[in-house]
Amino acid sequence: MDLKLVRKIKGLSQQDVSDILGIPVKTIQSWESESRKTPAYTKKLINEKILNMSIYEMKDNLRFIVLNDNNEREYWGTKSECESYVKKFPTYTIVQYSELMKKQDYEKKYNEYIKELNKEEQEETVMVDNKEYKKSDIDFNKKYYGSLSEYTFAALNPQEQKACIEALKTLGYYDVAEHVESLNDWLQDDTISISTCRNKRDVVWILTDTQECCLYIDTLEELSQEEIEQQLL
Repeated sequence: MDLKLVRKIKGLSQQDVSDILGIPVKTIQSWESESRKTPAYTKKLINEKILNMSIYEMKDNLRFIVLNDNNEREYWGTKSECESYVKKFPTYTIVQYSELMKKQDYEKKYNEYIKELNKEEQEETVMVDNKEYKKSDIDFNKKYYGSLSEYTFAALNPQEQKACIEALKTLGYYDVAEHVESLNDWLQDDTISISTCRNKRDVVWILTDTQECCLYIDTLEELSQEEIEQQLL
């Protein structure tokens, strides 16, 4: 469905879509005017995200919070209102309300996860590229959020590494698959992620502007577009 039509259905302005998705309003305008081509996959994800938002989710995504130097809520409003407010307080920060709620939810789940571990498990560390990390932090992020942005390729287990490389080769990115620095870059910007499907199986999911590939980690079996929509979207 056309982005402009989706936007009109939900009663959103171009600025609203820009604020919700964190995409420059000029990019939204160029996509709608077709002066700039929208990658099919990007267009599909954007449309589905906006269409599936409830009115409460839209309000949360359009509300922004100003945090003071003590990380306390100082002011809230639209993004432009918050930007005007912080001009008087340059050290204050602006966060999207929905992202703030996600952060608080993350911290709550993390604390619950840590309580389930014994002292030895909580203190266990691993070395990744000469840096020391808590193993529990890595395991938590992979299990609950599929986020690898704080870590590197070396932090993955051998089967996860194999799945990443296989997915990259499937898309023709042999140069990325053969260089650890490139792999780390793709992991850190979440182009490569590990997610848990609705069927409880883990997958490596690679998303670029023009291509995607999703493989089950245990069997290296590729998911079809229909399976991706059923299991992950």
